[in-house]
Amino acid sequence: MSTAVSFYILPSSDESSLLAFAAYLSVKSWRSGQHPHIHCEDEAHAEQFRHAIHQLQSPTLMPLELGTADVVHGATIGWIDEHIPLAGNSIIFNLSNEIVKAFSRFDRLVEITDKVEQRVQAKRALFRFYKDRNYPLQSHTIEWHQLNRVIPPQTV
Repeated sequence: MSTAVSFYILPSSDESSLLAFAAYLSVKSWRSGQHPHIHCEDEAHAEQFRHAIHQLQSPTLMPLELGTADVVHGATIGWIDEHIPLAGNSIIFNLSNEIVKAFSRFDRLVEITDKVEQRVQAKRALFRFYKDRNYPLQSHTIEWHQLNRVIPPQTV
């Protein structure tokens, strides 16, 4: 089975909205019974993502493991290949601008971009990479009213 790739295009141009939307989607996937892996640029970026998770107005906090490949009942967050779980996770969120080498181990890959030109260009290159290799692709353009509905207003 081939990894399904979904791109989400946000109307904003700030990192906090992107992280909040990624947090929302990862919690949503966890609530549906999946164990997401979130791939970040580096450790500082991973900490920013963890902060975004804690900013969600949610009655249930998703368990998080930072910087490890150990599968937990919640999500793993990493920034190097060694942090990617070998099994147990079916969805990966790529918050970096690079190809995650082990993405094909997952049933689904989520790429999120916004209006920041550097990110847009990087994600376009990733889109071409997946398209050239015949991965099933979906693209979702998120409007402001949709974004405001799913993430806390103070982060938009």
